[in-house]
Amino acid sequence: MIWPVLILSSMAVLSGPLFAQPNAGNPVSLKVDFSLDSVKYIFLHPEEILKDVDQFWQTDAAFQLSARWHRNNNIPGDMDKFREDILRLSKIPAAEREADPVLKLGESIKSGEARFAAAAIPHILGFLPRNGLQMETKIHLTAFTTASAFMTNTQIVANIASPKLSGTANGILNILLHEVYHIGYGIDRLLRSEEPLEDGRAYDVLDVLHNEGLATYVAWKAGSLYPFPDFEDYRMLEDDAVVREKIGKVNALFFQFEKLPKEDFRKLSWEEGVKNRAYYIAGAYMSRTIDEKIGRAALIETIEKGPRSFVSLYNTLAEGDMKITEFPAPRGLSLYSRIFQHLTDHPGSSLTPFDPELEELSRKDGGSLANGMNRLGYRLLYRGRPADAVIVLSKALALFPKDANLYDSLGEVYLKSGNMEKAAENYRKSLELDPNNSNAKKSSRPCQFGDRTPSLMDLRQALRIFFKLFACLPPWVDNGASTSIDNNLLFCCVG
Repeated sequence: MIWPVLILSSMAVLSGPLFAQPNAGNPVSLKVDFSLDSVKYIFLHPEEILKDVDQFWQTDAAFQLSARWHRNNNIPGDMDKFREDILRLSKIPAAEREADPVLKLGESIKSGEARFAAAAIPHILGFLPRNGLQMETKIHLTAFTTASAFMTNTQIVANIASPKLSGTANGILNILLHEVYHIGYGIDRLLRSEEPLEDGRAYDVLDVLHNEGLATYVAWKAGSLYPFPDFEDYRMLEDDAVVREKIGKVNALFFQFEKLPKEDFRKLSWEEGVKNRAYYIAGAYMSRTIDEKIGRAALIETIEKGPRSFVSLYNTLAEGDMKITEFPAPRGLSLYSRIFQHLTDHPGSSLTPFDPELEELSRKDGGSLANGMNRLGYRLLYRGRPADAVIVLSKALALFPKDANLYDSLGEVYLKSGNMEKAAENYRKSLELDPNNSNAKKSSRPCQFGDRTPSLMDLRQALRIFFKLFACLPPWVDNGASTSIDNNLLFCCVG
């Protein structure tokens, strides 16, 4: 799985052919599926959750993702608060819970799924490069997560009980549009043409400014589709004084980048850039300025190039203290670009010539190196070069043999290459190191039943994975009704 430092924005799932390589000029497709499973289970079965709260977090899809969000952002989960919320809910009569406004809100959002596909998706795609990629994601509607809405591990979670999300279907759908935009941005991140900064952490910060700024601007522009006039981010974006203040905050953060210890900067960046919205508002204003002054094509081109180009282009349009501080340009090709070029010139060749540099960087900044090699592996994969992706990720694992995410990524490369045995092997290793890795659990589900008898839900999920791999998912697999299925076929899929 993919990536970074402040907000984990994992790669979107590519559907269709095993390698949906970029094809300039062709339209992008993006499929979104809304799920009510989590919020319905919470409201209809709180007493079951109270029997084993930890088990619920480990098995509910939305809370598996929430646990990952907490780990990636170094924010502890408040389990006591969650238990209190569920306990309070359990004391409400079942009939009242079934009629709860939160459940009704979820049903209203779900009923808007067709309109989201017909109107919101084209709006989102209008702000992304036309490269022919096919993407899909799932939105889990739930309740009582710490974060109101977030995207991680290719999927989206929304706490529709949160007062921060307005309590209206339009407001929540507007926020979900913001999160879905991250899916497209995440894929295009791997196809950038610009040379990244030499300091990977600095480039990640620029990435957040670009990514969150664009997503905020795209959702703000969807106000006629899903009005959310009271959303604080939009009020700030429309206030010139606040925009100037947020740009000043971003510049102050960039000034502190090399002066503060890494952990201190991470905390400050989270506080000012994320919680106080400096990255969101400044980045949205930058996007708006480029879009309005020189056009949508120029704005989309910054996605194709990367966040350095985004800042540089904006600065040609801004004046005085409205400009954004630019980090020093790279002096030459980065290690990752040199490895990419080496494998382009010599496909399938060893990375031994890079060993001294890789070993030195692993000692100086192991986390940055692991992330960089992971991104490079995905870049190669989605350019139709899985064998080279295996070489890169295997080299990374030789340096970081306890990195669960690298095993997960290598498993995905093998999965998309059709090597099921190697995929299962690497997903198992990932789960041994990180038992809560929901992506590895999901992707290796046909191998995970052990000695217990698989349930009908297990079998449907196994079939869903099996048929999806071969792009021939029959409609009856997702049918919630009791279905008669040939046992031989089921157990062939389960393994």
